[in-house]
This record gives sequence, C-alpha cells and structure tokens, in this order.
Amino acid sequence: MKGTSLRNLKQRLKFFTKFQKITKSVGILSSLRYKKAYQKISQVIANTFYILSIFKEILKRNPNIHSEIEKRLKVSNSDQILIIVIASDRGLAGAFDLTIFEKTKNILKKLRNENKKVLLGVIGKKAENYFKKQEKILFSFSKFEGLFPEEFSKELISYLRFLIEEHKISEIIFVRPNLTLSGYFVEEIKIYPFDLKILEEIIFKILPRMREWQNLMKEREFKYEFYYLLEPSPQKILEVILEIVFYSLIYVIILEAQASLELARTITMRRAEKNSDELKEKTLIVYNKLRQNKITQEILDNFQYKVF
Repeated sequence: MKGTSLRNLKQRLKFFTKFQKITKSVGILSSLRYKKAYQKISQVIANTFYILSIFKEILKRNPNIHSEIEKRLKVSNSDQILIIVIASDRGLAGAFDLTIFEKTKNILKKLRNENKKVLLGVIGKKAENYFKKQEKILFSFSKFEGLFPEEFSKELISYLRFLIEEHKISEIIFVRPNLTLSGYFVEEIKIYPFDLKILEEIIFKILPRMREWQNLMKEREFKYEFYYLLEPSPQKILEVILEIVFYSLIYVIILEAQASLELARTITMRRAEKNSDELKEKTLIVYNKLRQNKITQEILDNFQYKVF
C-alpha cells in the first residue's frame, strides 16, 4: 500500500466495516432459509413414502389394475429430451452457478454427440442470462428464489404435463444441486419416464446425500389394515397418488436446489467476512504505521523548528 494516504486508508477501513455487516446479514438470512427448506424436505419425503406405502397396498389388493396403471405411464411418442437446469437469481454463492452451467454444457454436448434432440428449460435468472447467448431456451422461470416453491412446482408441473400430453418431449432430466455433508454437488437426474418398479428408486436418488438420510429404510411396511370400499375406484385412487408423487418429486428437487443455494451462499458469506476481516486487519496495521510515522514526523519538524 505504498503511496496510500491516511484518508484513503480510513475510507477503506469504513468500507470493510460496511462490507462485513452486509455479508453477515446475508449469511444469517441464507442460513435461516436453508433450515426452513431442509425441514420442508423432510416433511415432503416422509409424506411421499407414506403415500407410496398406501399405493403398494392398494395395488397388492387389486393386482388386476396393474397393467392399466402401467398404460398411464406410457412414454410419449416424441424423440426430444428436455433438460431443466436450476441455478440462482442473484448469485452471491461462489462457484455455485458456474458448476451447474459446466455440468449442463457437458450433458448437452454428450446427448448431441449421440444425435439426440435436446430442448432446454432454465430456472433462475443467472441460468437464463448465461444460456440465452448460446442456446435456444424453451422456457424460463426467473425470480426463482423469490417464489414460494409449492406454487412454483404446481406451475412447472402443469407446463410439463402439457409438453408430455402434446408429445413434445419423451424424457425429462433435471440438472440441479443437491445437499451433501460438505455443502452441495451438482447431478443429473431423470424423473420421466418412470414405471412402477423404479418409482421408489427415483425418490431415493433425489434424497440429500447427508448422514441422517442414509438410515432411511427403503422398505416401509403398511401398518394399518383397512376394509373399506375405495371410491370412486382403486384405479382412480392410484392415478391420483401417482400425480401426488410426481408433484412431490418436482417439489423436493426445487426445495433441495433452494436449500443447496442458501447453504452455498451461507458458506460464501462466511468466507467473504473472514477474508475481509483479514484485509481489514492488514489495512489497520498499515494505517496505524502511517499515522504514527506522520505524528513522528510532525514532532521532529516541531523540534527542529525550536532548535533552530
């Protein structure tokens, strides 16, 4: 900092103080949002497994409708694969967005090398700004972080259902962040098409890669006996359950993306606060030395003036 004036150093110290207040506030807010999203993930996953246990019990008692349910899951006639990438709106999360973008580009390149037709949908303003310069975007949901996930999921599912029913797409693959013990990692996960055999496996694939989820039992027994007439029909009930489970898949994917983002942002803000604290300390040392040198020089000048 040679040649820096006391005034500039003082302004820099004030800047570091303000910067630390901002990073601390953003970090606390992101931490609270992460905890809220994580708690919601736990609730949705628990409910989904309970609903699946009912589904399997009804199917076991009505094996004759198994083929009818499988027909409902029939793959679209389209040959286009929809890639949906989830990033952030505001950034402030280190390499979060860049990691997601690189993963997405690799997937797009791989599929195109295999002569597959690919469509791209983006969630998050950063993803929209990045890919609109190089890809044709089928749809974009911006202000991702400001939306209530439940309503957002319903809107997204309605659009995906339209694409499937109109035979616009044959597969749906999400590129999204998921939680780990050390933060997050970016993965691709295919949620459509699926059949009854792999439905539960898909749910386990979307679970956070964290210790408390590793003990979740894959087989859950249905503990209650029922002797009820199922209205309007067992088939209709199973179809409704399938819709609920598909919604839950999308909902949890979005929640996990938000939780991963807030966790990454919390970690980034803490590192930024720590780095700024170190820079502030170094600046303060230079400031004090320069100030002391100035005082010493003034004393010497005064002493020299009195002597002569």
